Amino acid sequence: MFEPKITLDDILTTRYHKDEMVAYLKNNSNEYLNAIELITSDAHPQAWRCAWLVGHCMKKNDPLIQSKIESIIDAILYKKEGHQRELLKILYKMQLTDEQEGKLFNLCMTIWETIGKTASVRITAFKFLITTLKKYPELKNEIDFLTQEQYTESLSSGLKHSFNKMVSSV
Repeated sequence: MFEPKITLDDILTTRYHKDEMVAYLKNNSNEYLNAIELITSDAHPQAWRCAWLVGHCMKKNDPLIQSKIESIIDAILYKKEGHQRELLKILYKMQLTDEQEGKLFNLCMTIWETIGKTASVRITAFKFLITTLKKYPELKNEIDFLTQEQYTESLSSGLKHSFNKMVSSV
């Protein structure tokens, strides 16, 4: 009997387990490339789902994503919060140029300072800020500003614990 071919759209719109979705992309390199192209698109909810899926399939410093770093950074502010978080997670796994790091640092500062944003996207942005502060000791004086109570009071106790661990690592 003929079995229909599963497509990326099927994977993104039908209920599959994470392991099945990851295996599909890892076994279909053309679909992985298509997913990478979709991560910054306005296709909703496929773009967010592609970002989540690519984040789970990608290698550290994935050469297939390298050429997309600029467009990912440029797209983040214009995406919904969950999509922002997934794009940040992708970038966190990539080696950035100094210019890209600076641009992303400023973007993450904006996200962290936007108290009305969900805590999960804010803490993901904060993770990048801490990584940057460790890399550039001359920025460590920013830590006092970043840890003011106004930025932390909306975090859950679990996120505050993660936050405190990140801060103490600087």
